[in-house]
Amino acid sequence: MIGRLAVGRDGVHRRRRNPLPGKERQRRFGERFDEFCRKVPRWIPRLTPAYEGPLRHGFDVARAFKKEHNPFAAWASGALVLLAWEQWRRGTLTREALFVLAGLQATVLVFFISVKAWKHDWLRRLA
Repeated sequence: MIGRLAVGRDGVHRRRRNPLPGKERQRRFGERFDEFCRKVPRWIPRLTPAYEGPLRHGFDVARAFKKEHNPFAAWASGALVLLAWEQWRRGTLTREALFVLAGLQATVLVFFISVKAWKHDWLRRLA
């Protein structure tokens, strides 16, 4: 059952991320798409780079923040909710612990909104 759900989720994810069928991509991108298909296998990952040269030089912190702020906020919020729920179920959720968890959640939210604003230049639009 779980395997079928995982495969179904993967299919939906791939369809959403790559909505164009192969023939449409070939028509739109032409020779570049044909070259890509020759270099990148469809089902089995390559063990060597498909293209020559370095991909990136070093780790780009700014790019990491811009690309990964959504998953971080989701995982951090989920972890905080689970911690609160666990303490509540055990009967050990105190007012102080609730304030600490709420403060951490507010910090995650401020981080998320700050990165979103930086990524989309919201502050420049206001000025």
